[in-house]
Amino acid sequence: MVVVVNDINCCVRLNNHQLTVLIFDSGVGGLSIYQELRVLLPYIRYLYFFDNEVFPYGESSHLSILDRVNSIFRAVCRYHKLDLVIIACNTATVTFLETVRSCFFFPIIGIIPDIRLGIRCTRNGVVGLLATYRTINSKLILNIINRLSTHCNILLLSASELVRCVEDKVLNNKQVSINLLYEIFSPWLSLSKKPDTIILGCTHFLHLEYEFRLIFQKRVCLVGSSKNLAYRIACLLKNSNMYVGNIGVKTIENQAYCSVITDTVFMQWSLVLYRYGFSSLAEISV
Repeated sequence: MVVVVNDINCCVRLNNHQLTVLIFDSGVGGLSIYQELRVLLPYIRYLYFFDNEVFPYGESSHLSILDRVNSIFRAVCRYHKLDLVIIACNTATVTFLETVRSCFFFPIIGIIPDIRLGIRCTRNGVVGLLATYRTINSKLILNIINRLSTHCNILLLSASELVRCVEDKVLNNKQVSINLLYEIFSPWLSLSKKPDTIILGCTHFLHLEYEFRLIFQKRVCLVGSSKNLAYRIACLLKNSNMYVGNIGVKTIENQAYCSVITDTVFMQWSLVLYRYGFSSLAEISV
């Protein structure tokens, strides 16, 4: 499911201007959205900002996240003209999206768990929502569940600790403990009627598809939001005439930024970012 908070048609596309899209997350989760979007819109210039200084956002307070993101967007705007910002973090979206949009003139799009699709996919009427504690307990998500879950049972499970596991897996090639996963999923695995569909309410969790299928013996439908989000963004940009392919547009390399860069951060991230098509990694202090 996609949350669009500014009217994309309010943006003016200048002649020979390559659109610049900022994808923002606290870690590697947003790369899944970037990967899907780059296939659909390859001639856009993508910036990726991961806020590693305060990773993960699920452990931060509402006000601290809001202030942090406002500062990051203002800092990036000192170096780039942004045509669109994508908040690729469910926790950040449900926490402050409606507030942060009023602070900037560019369109901002956020991501939330695709509960509607999860309900469509279930066969036994039991759907699991796996997300961070803050996402699961947000008023927005609880209201959506109350509105849509009239004919099925939606089980909520907080797994904030998995966010760090994903970072270790992607950046350090560290295996995720299967025993830890069994422990996390024990409330569902002990049920006589287990969820046959799991909504992945954190973009990080898409990197654990293999492990999740091991736990549920490949009989589970995993529902992420990245693919649908990318498709909706592509449709919005094309319908608003902001995106016209590569006609008369000089291609500028994609760039990645972080809030704190050290030798370790550079070594961990450089190879991963290179694989995703980013030409450089730099620090923008917040």
